[in-house]
Amino acid sequence: MHWPDAVERVVRSAVESAVSGTPTVLDITGETGYGKSTLARQVAREFPPERVLRATGYENDQADTLGVIRQLDSDIADNDPSPLRTAARLGRKIDELQLTGPVALIIDDIQWADPESIDTLAVLLERMAGDRVLVVTTHRAAGRAHQRWLAAAERAPRVFRVGLTGMDDAATLATVVEIEPDADPAVAPILREHTAGSPLFIRSLLHEHRADELLSMAERGSLPAPSDLIVSLRERLAAMDAELVDVLEALAVLGDAGADVFVVAAVADAQDIDRTLVSLRSELLVSLTTDPVRAARIAHGALRAAVYDNIDPAVRKRLHGRAAARVPSPRARLEHRLAAATAADDGLAADLDAFADELHAERRFRQAARIRRKAAFVSGSLQPRTRRERDADFESILALDLDDVALDGSAAGADPRSRFTLGARRLVEREYPEAWSLLNTLSDDELEEFDELTEYRARVLRAWAAISAGRPEASALADLEIARRSAHPDPALGAYFSIAYGQASYAAEPPDDYDELLRLLDADRSDLASTSEGLARLAWRGTSMAVVGVQRTAIADLDVVRSRLGDGIFDFGDGAFFGFQGLAYFIDGQWGRSSITLELARTFTIVRPAPVTAAVLPLAGLIAGDRERTLRDLDDSRAILLASPQLAAVRLLDMIEIFTLALLGTSAERAEWLGRRTSNFGRPEFAADAPTIWCVAQAIAAGWAGSPEAAAEWAPVLRGMPFVRWAGGVATWLEAMPAPDPEFAARIAPITRVGLPDAPFLQALLELELARRSTGAVRRDAAARAEALIVAFGGDRVVPLLFPDSPADPGSSLETVDIDGSAVVRPEPTPSVLAPLSEREREIATLLLEGLSYAQIGRELYITRSTVSFHLTRIYAKTGTTSRHELVQAARSTPQPA
Repeated sequence: MHWPDAVERVVRSAVESAVSGTPTVLDITGETGYGKSTLARQVAREFPPERVLRATGYENDQADTLGVIRQLDSDIADNDPSPLRTAARLGRKIDELQLTGPVALIIDDIQWADPESIDTLAVLLERMAGDRVLVVTTHRAAGRAHQRWLAAAERAPRVFRVGLTGMDDAATLATVVEIEPDADPAVAPILREHTAGSPLFIRSLLHEHRADELLSMAERGSLPAPSDLIVSLRERLAAMDAELVDVLEALAVLGDAGADVFVVAAVADAQDIDRTLVSLRSELLVSLTTDPVRAARIAHGALRAAVYDNIDPAVRKRLHGRAAARVPSPRARLEHRLAAATAADDGLAADLDAFADELHAERRFRQAARIRRKAAFVSGSLQPRTRRERDADFESILALDLDDVALDGSAAGADPRSRFTLGARRLVEREYPEAWSLLNTLSDDELEEFDELTEYRARVLRAWAAISAGRPEASALADLEIARRSAHPDPALGAYFSIAYGQASYAAEPPDDYDELLRLLDADRSDLASTSEGLARLAWRGTSMAVVGVQRTAIADLDVVRSRLGDGIFDFGDGAFFGFQGLAYFIDGQWGRSSITLELARTFTIVRPAPVTAAVLPLAGLIAGDRERTLRDLDDSRAILLASPQLAAVRLLDMIEIFTLALLGTSAERAEWLGRRTSNFGRPEFAADAPTIWCVAQAIAAGWAGSPEAAAEWAPVLRGMPFVRWAGGVATWLEAMPAPDPEFAARIAPITRVGLPDAPFLQALLELELARRSTGAVRRDAAARAEALIVAFGGDRVVPLLFPDSPADPGSSLETVDIDGSAVVRPEPTPSVLAPLSEREREIATLLLEGLSYAQIGRELYITRSTVSFHLTRIYAKTGTTSRHELVQAARSTPQPA
């Protein structure tokens, strides 16, 4: 178990005090399940087993005279009324044991010890001097016996006290990782809140349920109690006064937040609520507040769940019925009405429908699905029940809870609404061709039979499926035009509509120039972000700029879009925007940031990546310097795009493949690329709407394929892009490609000296090309500049893999290639201080080095602050540093990402 540093220090001091010859008490307090006994056992392990005496107090044994003392020494008589004589007898036993070393007395739950045993310990502690004895006691703060022991402990020569108040988020996360290493860290703060940080309850829940199950339960508001707590509480409730139990059950029904004291009294039908609550508080079962009103709740969620589980079902329904008439919240009243229902109730079903509509508008799809299923359950007739079940399925599809979708089976012969539901499911599963085929079976007459909201959903999703599956954009545009005129659009599909409409209309009438894009560039970012429609245009601008080559604009635009995703305001969450931003960071030479956003793109891909996301994800392997992983990821992405040849995605995959081969590929692989691409997706052809960076990549590939003159044909499109600052320099590069090597070097060398503004990665590619096509000092200098750039990007793992087919050893970089007959061997680059870190640790270190706080890093990575802290402890250990300051100093002495 993981203890706070302060606890460890107190324990260590207590043990050292006893070992040095001062009789010492280590008194450990805390609520049930907080680890008191575990900590006591840990202390006991500091002593040989033969010098440890153990005893436990039991609630029902307080009348057993000297019961605890006899556990420590079985020879003590049970009827000796003199604490002095019993203390002397126990002291002699301790004397015998400490002849060979220090002795420990471990007494668990001393609050239940009989008074005679406590009096004996008090005398023993007062009369000991110079003995190497540690008395470790555990108890919770309750009852007269507790107060009696506190007074007795003060007679010891030295007393140390430890109060266990539950684990914090960092300690909870460490426990989660210890039990389930691959668990989502998001479960840690949820478990800590639910159990009030109880180590015992947290461990029990993790042993009884997988972390992903607990997260799903938390989403549904139904986190359970540990089974052992349910059993132990059942025994405790059976021994309690009936009115105490009535109030506890009422509080359990009223939920984790509790309720106003008067509401509690009404639900419990309690006559003396104040006296009852005081008693329950003294038993550490209930907490009370007075701000802003007098209110009560059960101490923590796990305890409330255990009480609820122990309520008789008939009693539970009766209590929910009382609560439905008294709680102030309309939503809570609905939940209680539902829990109290015993028969079909169409009025309740209609009210639940309205509640689900509110949840849907708030994008709380999982909760909306749950409420719609309950509405279906209490529906009185088949037709509204079936409609509500299909509505619930659609909510589950939006929430990606596909296991909760009730509709299953073949679409053959299915009614139109069922075909729509199955098509929507295939869509979120990224089975785009199948989704399009299913949705395309819906005739216009069938669509018009739907209610307007369902028709809107069906047309938007069919259009999205058509575009993603590479089907003609004209059919998608027809559906979208009808959806655009709908009087009942679904805001949850707003981003799908906006992006699909932009792609379809752009493909139907591609512009002859970039005038529209230039007009969009002039729009103010904050103005665009102020409305849903403007936010969709901002997303369109950001993704466009990422492939046109205006990286800083793309990054800033997509930062806003990403933040709205996190806030639940923008809804297109398949990772595409993260992927585009990852590409923009990559071209801009910020590979650490690129790796972070690509990992988020992968994380947001719940089922399987959409085509555009799949195309970009292999960049993460390239940044990590893992050639095999990158090639494997490229194969996986190609397979997805072969099934769904969306034009934008195919172009993205072209770029990533060409960039990978430029850095890590062999000459043979580069020469073969164009043929394979043509075989898979057709020959890439010049188009007026082609993304600028894609044009550059195609020009490079044309040179690899032995057609440098074809590469030069891509230059005019760059000359026509005055707002892309690097376009002129790259155009000169492409125009020079057909020239002989000496002429090429002469024309390109001046450009490399000036650099390519706003496109550091393209500059690195240009330096590599110059190094390949030059000799002597020009070659050496170009290679050195290329490698320095890549190391500065954060690609220190990539540098050793450059030029795998060079004349030197396989896998070596250009720095060991023979030039002009003499070996040129430059020193290996100094390893980055971040080299030993995992990819997640690198992400956190990258943001830390940028000056972000723990909270800012957490927001950036969608993790908790305690998760950041947990990873930082590992980062400091691996880098030999102990603080942010030391890490920054170490990083400054070695190459880091720019």
